[in-house]
Amino acid sequence: MRITSTISQTSEEIPVVLATLDGKSKFLPRPATHKDMQRLIRAHYDVPDGAGLQFDVSSWDVCGGQNVEITEAAFALLVPLLDRISVSTVQPVGAVNRAIPTPAATPPLVVEENADSHSDRVKSESESSEAEVSSSSEEDEEDATTRVKDVVTRVKVESVPHSPMPKTRVKEQVIRTPETASSDEEQDEEDNQVPPSPTPLPKTPLSKRRIKEEVRRTPQNARAGTSRQHAMESVTIESSQASQASETEERYRISVSCANPKKEADFHMRGRYTVQKVLVAVCNNFHLDPNRAKLMLCVEVDSEEEDGGKESMQFECARNETMTQAGVGPGSRLVVLVKENDEDESD
Repeated sequence: MRITSTISQTSEEIPVVLATLDGKSKFLPRPATHKDMQRLIRAHYDVPDGAGLQFDVSSWDVCGGQNVEITEAAFALLVPLLDRISVSTVQPVGAVNRAIPTPAATPPLVVEENADSHSDRVKSESESSEAEVSSSSEEDEEDATTRVKDVVTRVKVESVPHSPMPKTRVKEQVIRTPETASSDEEQDEEDNQVPPSPTPLPKTPLSKRRIKEEVRRTPQNARAGTSRQHAMESVTIESSQASQASETEERYRISVSCANPKKEADFHMRGRYTVQKVLVAVCNNFHLDPNRAKLMLCVEVDSEEEDGGKESMQFECARNETMTQAGVGPGSRLVVLVKENDEDESD
């Protein structure tokens, strides 16, 4: 990011980003990948174990003043433009799913529905039976009266209002009717089986159907505009990747100094060189042990004190990173620190 001094009105491009988490802002070396950014945040902030990290940016014109999340796939492409990043902790999706208990299966209500439907059938039978009694001859009056009494008795038994009662009593009332004996036996077998836990219905057919409908509704002009937009985005991504490749292949000079013994020299290098390779070359030049040495990147930032001067900050360069990933660029100044014997013993 470009940092401008308010006193001397000078500005300089420095490979750092301003990260903010829980109201605390810190300058950090500009990383190259999403994983490197997570590692820096966890090293400089107190992040709960198991919590995920989300990076948002709002300082670009395309964001429209809103926080826009930087995904892991797009992070490496947007690294050269990163200046301010808002960091927030998120709960992993797996932990949320584990915290939600599986709901207990509710008892099937098919038995009560059978009882209601059977009650309706009994009522219809009583109405038909009464019609038969009114239209029958006097000779069949006794038989019809007997049938009516049987039907009325069954109606009184089956039309009892439903109240909270054990499920077995409802089953017994249904079993008394011969018409539903076979269906009730099948229902009893289903009740004795433990119902499986509810599973989500597949959404693939519905999603495909919606996609087809959206494509059908989309005008041809809109489709053409979308294809042109995708083509422009692909060209932008390719140009960004090409610029990054040229930065790693470009040869430039850096300055490296050592306090004990006091030495300073310039080295020519490329961005794709690893920190380990550069450290070995520097130690061979300064006659130092590379196993006990480490490279520190020096960055000057505005001081937070009232005098408004410059403050020098040092960031350790990881051995397994490239010089570009460590934030080293043309004209960067580095320092070699060597561990003392007492520090080795304490380690």
